[in-house]
Amino acid sequence: MDSSLAGEVRAASGTEKGRLDVEFANPWDRSKTSARDSLGRIHQTLRVNAGDALRGELLLEWTKLSGFYRTSSLTAICSSAVVAVVLLILNTSSVRAQEFATFSVRGQSLRSTQFAAGEYSCTVAVVGNGTCTSASGPAWKFKLPAESRDAVFEVVYAMAQSDGILLLLEFEDSDSGWGRIVRLQRGASRPVWVDDLQCFNLVAPVRRGRDLFLAGLAFAARLDARTGRFVWRHTGRYKTGDMDSPERLEIDQDRVVVRGTAGGKPTTDCFAAATGTVVGCT
Repeated sequence: MDSSLAGEVRAASGTEKGRLDVEFANPWDRSKTSARDSLGRIHQTLRVNAGDALRGELLLEWTKLSGFYRTSSLTAICSSAVVAVVLLILNTSSVRAQEFATFSVRGQSLRSTQFAAGEYSCTVAVVGNGTCTSASGPAWKFKLPAESRDAVFEVVYAMAQSDGILLLLEFEDSDSGWGRIVRLQRGASRPVWVDDLQCFNLVAPVRRGRDLFLAGLAFAARLDARTGRFVWRHTGRYKTGDMDSPERLEIDQDRVVVRGTAGGKPTTDCFAAATGTVVGCT
């Protein structure tokens, strides 16, 4: 690899470069069999780490590489593989963390409420009935699990995506508070997945690529936006004297930072984004 290109890759890579160094440390010294195995691992990396908007483009590059492998020299294969790796590194490192839009109705005792997400204007009720409209298509009705008879909305967080909406709802009744996060697919009457959250004082979630990061009172988590499966989560995290009012969640490089207050004084709680390990905030 040209030394200047190697320098650019190292500079752009961040965390992802560490994954790929092993595969292409000395690509021209490898046999075709080793190159094939490495390309297989790169394919897996592309599938797992590329965001929705990038995955099609990067997998097209993989398809080209697969065909190139069968007909070309090792040098040509590895040269093309480096191009795909640089694409992955540059695009993955540029994936921007995005915060959900907030529609707070705390204290209003509403059993139905409105929210907007991208082109959609929607209503949803605690009994589970919902409707979304947009200028580009017909009205779309959906049905969520019904909440308890005394439940009212506290806040709705929403984010549009290419095929629908990600939605976090917080409820409360006279005894407790809880949340529900769902992925809605445009035109579908039932959600793709639903997760119940046994916590309250939820803050606006943040999405980065296919990861969703969540936080609330005594709670923090990372889940897969496509499947709804938790990668990691902490429940009952806080003890007496720790954060009693979470206010905001941020992604700071490789850390999840939850900001809030404890006894009225500012405090933070930090986790490794990849693993959920509790880490220092300084």
